Amino acid sequence: MVTPFNPGGHRDYNLVRVPETPTTQLDSSGRQRLPQKFLDSDCDVFGSNDTLIAVKFCLSRLPDHTLQAGVFICEGITSAGACISKNPHQNVTTTVSFYKRTATMLTSRTNLTIVEISGLSEPEKVAFSDRDLNGYRASLAWLLDYSKAGIPGPSSIIEGFWSSRDKLADSTVDGAFLQNLHSILAFPVWLFNANNWGNVGLQGDKLSAYVPEEFYKTASVVKSYVKLRFDPAMLVVFIVFQGDVLVLLWGLWIWIAVRLRKLPTVSSFPLFDFAFKPEVVMEEVEEGRLWGTGDEQVLEIVEGARVMVRRSELESKGSSR
Repeated sequence: MVTPFNPGGHRDYNLVRVPETPTTQLDSSGRQRLPQKFLDSDCDVFGSNDTLIAVKFCLSRLPDHTLQAGVFICEGITSAGACISKNPHQNVTTTVSFYKRTATMLTSRTNLTIVEISGLSEPEKVAFSDRDLNGYRASLAWLLDYSKAGIPGPSSIIEGFWSSRDKLADSTVDGAFLQNLHSILAFPVWLFNANNWGNVGLQGDKLSAYVPEEFYKTASVVKSYVKLRFDPAMLVVFIVFQGDVLVLLWGLWIWIAVRLRKLPTVSSFPLFDFAFKPEVVMEEVEEGRLWGTGDEQVLEIVEGARVMVRRSELESKGSSR
């Protein structure tokens, strides 16, 4: 969110660029064994006397300031407000780490979405103090306690976990349940940061003195354009393979020009062509002349030629009769 809101006009400039703005990065884990068990003091139970929908939400801090969180299904709630659960517990758990960074954001003026993030600084892990952890846990309780909010149980956030309690142990559905849990853990960071409505001193139409100085940036209304960029590795591969083809083609052309001779001329005298043109040299006629002789040249060459029948051939014919 930016204040004042982005100006009107300049329809061709459809983007807003906000440089080096404070951001928060969340790194969440998938299904895995938690580093340590939850204590009773780490958990809050959310339910109502009007419905069976109830869960126990647990949150604790690890020594490296990573948080571990879990949703545990309750089959019922005792008079003391304790969760009654099956053994083994039906649950979905995860770990999450928070990092401070700055980034340049490119956002759309039409639907107010982030189009691109660039210029990311090195991540700096957020160290959770006891006060931070208590505030974060209180914001999650505010979000999940549907009874205090006056929300019907079937419309609550936790209903999705409770109604699918028999499938929580199936890792094939992690995409739904873990994503929901990650979204729950991210929501307080989005709502209760200094530049959103969780800051009660924020004003939507003008700059506010209650926003930290690091959030004051000069934004620009910009226009998008198309840029063609090649991957360096793929470009090198293309040049190598395309170069091999070109070298082969040029090599064939040179070989044909230097080594391959012109095909002989075909005359109307096939016996002459077969007998003399396949690189047969006659003493009386140059080889080059035979290679390109046509009908007229063949007649000139054989002019005055006489056909002689050998005696041995006649005798062999007579003996075969």
